[in-house]
Amino acid sequence: MSKDRPELIFVEGPQKGQRLVLTRPRAVLGRGSGSDILLSEEYVSRQHARYELLQIGPTLENLSARGTWINGKRFKTGKKVQLETGDLIGLGAQTQVLFVAAGDDPDEALSEYRRSRKGGKDAFGRRVKAEAPEPAAAVEPALEAEQQSQEELEILVEEEKPGRPSEMTPGEREQAAESARRRKLMLGLGVYVGCIVLAGIVISMFVNVGGGEGLGEQPILTDAQIKGHLRTPLKRTPNPVQREKNLQEARGLYAQYELNWRHLHQIVYSFKEALAYSGKTYFDSTEDQRIYNECLARYTQLVQQKYREACILEKNKDWAIAEARFRDLLSLIGEQRDPVFTNVQAHYGRAKYYHEKSQPKKNPLWR
Repeated sequence: MSKDRPELIFVEGPQKGQRLVLTRPRAVLGRGSGSDILLSEEYVSRQHARYELLQIGPTLENLSARGTWINGKRFKTGKKVQLETGDLIGLGAQTQVLFVAAGDDPDEALSEYRRSRKGGKDAFGRRVKAEAPEPAAAVEPALEAEQQSQEELEILVEEEKPGRPSEMTPGEREQAAESARRRKLMLGLGVYVGCIVLAGIVISMFVNVGGGEGLGEQPILTDAQIKGHLRTPLKRTPNPVQREKNLQEARGLYAQYELNWRHLHQIVYSFKEALAYSGKTYFDSTEDQRIYNECLARYTQLVQQKYREACILEKNKDWAIAEARFRDLLSLIGEQRDPVFTNVQAHYGRAKYYHEKSQPKKNPLWR
């Protein structure tokens, strides 16, 4: 993982184990499909917080009425806080993110977090029980892009407030007990409804719903599966002439388009072809290797992000938008022999079918 860019490490919540390098000077974190960094927890707002790199350093602004927590302190809407390595950010009810500034070692920061969390407090100020060290999180690809614009802005940091005692009052205990009873009731209802829904899904798999292919739910790939497929090397018989041809093509495409997302798959596959025809696993030129790594990392991150957004839209039955997003993904991937392309094509066919089915039927007698 590169140390030249700030990094977010998800240490708790639904995305625990994910690591993301911040390649842009600003990014919005949230549950909505328009967010730059997509968060999967349901209690996170559609646009929850905004990261911004200014001349004075990295900052985080809370955009949600639910608040954003940093190192146990809650910040209201509009508050901006300057971030440092080791800061623990709380979003929603469970998501906790460790921030690592540019130039610092992410693995060292993660190790320090694990050492200090025993008996300490989490991002929301809750005491953490001592537990055995967790395995090292899987490392996501380093996404390296240029950071250009920076702005000067006075940062308003919320004054430190005295900590609240951990002991509950009698009224709070009663309220907590009532909340626990409600959670158990909701959990029971959720299990009951889930069983009914699951039974309906199983039945629907064996019922003809009107013909057509790909109408059932399609398997959803994980980030690791997408990364593995996109990074699988090609198999070619060594051919120096063809290697040089593909290498020149890749260099020309990068010089013309750089990291333009519509041409990334062309650049990446030209480099992969050149590498396959060379019979090696790396390029002799360090510059060619750097460009290939940069484009492959950006390409992988874009496919993962757009795939997650499209699958969420499909799950919410936003068929029209899901169809458009999956269609964009097909043009982004480009390579029809890629297993990711095949999976996306199946999702696209399903979204297209239900989108067309949801349209009002036209009366053939109407003129």
